[in-house]
Amino acid sequence: MNRGIRYLRELAAQEMVYYDLDSGQLPTDPDEVQCTQPMWQKFVQSTPLSYAKSLAVLAWKDEEAPTVNEVAGQLWQYEENILSSVWACVSAMEDCPKNPKSCPGKSSNSEEGVEKLSQEVWATQSGYVKFPTYVDQYLSYLGGWKHSPTICRGLIQTALEQGEAPEHLQYIDDIIVWRNSAEEVSEKGKKIVQILLKAGFAIKQSKVKGPAQEIQFLGIKWQDGCCQIPMDVINKIAAMSPPTSKKETQAFLGIVGFWRMHIPNYSLIVSPLYQVTQKKNDFKWIPGQRQAFEQIKQEIVHAVALGPIRA
Repeated sequence: MNRGIRYLRELAAQEMVYYDLDSGQLPTDPDEVQCTQPMWQKFVQSTPLSYAKSLAVLAWKDEEAPTVNEVAGQLWQYEENILSSVWACVSAMEDCPKNPKSCPGKSSNSEEGVEKLSQEVWATQSGYVKFPTYVDQYLSYLGGWKHSPTICRGLIQTALEQGEAPEHLQYIDDIIVWRNSAEEVSEKGKKIVQILLKAGFAIKQSKVKGPAQEIQFLGIKWQDGCCQIPMDVINKIAAMSPPTSKKETQAFLGIVGFWRMHIPNYSLIVSPLYQVTQKKNDFKWIPGQRQAFEQIKQEIVHAVALGPIRA
């Protein structure tokens, strides 16, 4: 809002330069300049779309035009009215892990709470803990909140730490647990479920997967304690055609680069491909690049598994 009001004052200063001396006394302060329709339209067009749609209704006739200072006051009041309820809701959301009863839609009855908050989920093996959608709606867009995944991870992590959760791996809203037997995995899973329910989260059992000997977690295949490249990824890379431009080469390197830990001497193999992506070089697909392209695809097909993980 500060930036918008500053821009409005800049428009007022421009008006002062071209002010009609015959029309009255020359204003000495941009805040005293009347906000004309052209000025207001320029201001609205400079705002984010979510603001522009609402501000467009605040138009007025030129003969009734307020001063820039009066408009600034209206804008501050407008922002306060819009954000006050949002901040109240955000504050309530932040208190959810500490005080579950304060969460919107949270019933005092745990079963009803699960029904009402069915959007939140947890799973054991390829597990998911999806943060409440009503929190994400507010924290993603308004009031400067741009990193709702970080907030989501922090709240879930805090709840698990305070509940002394058993060994697990969490990434934002995904949770995985492991053990030597299905019974032990189930026991750890139930413990985490209890902690999250107590913290105010709800569980959607249809999203719970496992226990299993083989799972896919964060796009990576896990089997017998080892991480592997999923077969669908291998098939996709193996079927790729040679790139025809720098951009396509960069895209290919981005895909295979994610799995570089599975490929011995990865940097040496793809070095010819990186050469054609450099600004100083023209794109030339010569035998060196063709050989590197085919070799890295074969390495992906025969990639080694990493692990096992020892707890």
